[in-house]
Amino acid sequence: MASCLLELPFRFNFDCRYHNCDPSDRKPFCADFDSRTVLGKTWKGANPKALAEIRELLIRRGAVEDKDLRNPHEAWRVRIENSVFTGYRSGTIYCNGGDIPEIAFLYTSISEAIGSA
Repeated sequence: MASCLLELPFRFNFDCRYHNCDPSDRKPFCADFDSRTVLGKTWKGANPKALAEIRELLIRRGAVEDKDLRNPHEAWRVRIENSVFTGYRSGTIYCNGGDIPEIAFLYTSISEAIGSA
């Protein structure tokens, strides 16, 4: 029997109304998700020191830096698997989201670094 639990990136859980779902008898709004993809996020207001600290944090966590920056507004761009983090000279940081296991930790770390900047 499939467990019908939808996990959102905000840690809200919505149990299926049909707790003993038969996979051959799908009911409306009943889903079985294994993916834990997190949506993209934008942070604003990072000073140059915070931008550098966040870049270093991401690299320590296994990110690979893109050397070919075509956008003159980008300070840096790093990738961890399918997640791309971009730091802009304006103090904005953007991540496209993804399903890497530590993305929630990275999001929290970036928020804290900008908040203490």
